[in-house]
Formats: sequence, structure tokens, C-alpha cells
Amino acid sequence: MAEIETKNVYLENVSQNHYKFYEISISNKTVTTIFGCIGHIGTKKVKQFQTSDLAHKFYYQQIKQKLKGGYEAAIKGKSFPKLKFICLDN
Repeated sequence: MAEIETKNVYLENVSQNHYKFYEISISNKTVTTIFGCIGHIGTKKVKQFQTSDLAHKFYYQQIKQKLKGGYEAAIKGKSFPKLKFICLDN
């Protein structure tokens, strides 16, 4: 049986008082995103694709879009750990 590769990217946007995070992972034909305000659990969405190629295309498009929108690579749980008091919308 072939081993299923899982990729995970964690991004944060702290520009212009946004304080948001976006996490995306891919495993075979499934892409999972978790997003919200830094310091909160966030909203989780799981999307299934018919092929692994379609899943990977979506995965990389989402990362590219977030990077263009001001998100930057970060380490989960290390940046701005006290911001949960600032974000009241999540």
C-alpha cells in the first residue's frame, strides 16, 4: 500500500490590524482549511476532490492567494499568543 503524503502550511496576516491565521493541509484528494483570528480555534472546512491533481491545484492556488493578500509563513502558536483578547469576532 502506498504511503499518503500530507502537506501543511500555516500563515498569518497581522498587517493593518488583521490578526488572522490561515492553515491549509492536503492529504491525497482532501484539502482541509482552518482560518480565523489568531488565538482562537477558528473555522474548519474540508473539501474533497475527484482527483489528487485537482486537490493539489486548489491547495497551491489558495496559498498563492493568501500570500498575495498579505499573509506570511509563521509558526503556529508562536506569534502573538495574547491576541485572543483583541479578536472578538470569532
